[in-house]
Amino acid sequence: MLALGVRYKRFLYGFNINGISAEFEGVQVTYSDYKIDLGYRVIDKRVKFDIVGGYRLVNFFTDVKYSDGRVVSTIGLEGPFRGVNIAY
Repeated sequence: MLALGVRYKRFLYGFNINGISAEFEGVQVTYSDYKIDLGYRVIDKRVKFDIVGGYRLVNFFTDVKYSDGRVVSTIGLEGPFRGVNIAY
């Protein structure tokens, strides 16, 4: 995992890179997640309220081998996002 989150005055920006790959007894699983985001902190009191947006790419791959055959699946999700973040 590699992550960076920076705040300059009320502006927020950062990125995350996550991934894992494992193989055990004929099963292989690979996961990766990449995200860049920007935001603006609207309220900076005891309760914090941010407006956020960015782009995210998630990949999930499985390869299962068994006595009668094999199953391979790949899922990929990507695109922009927007939302709010509330922290207490």
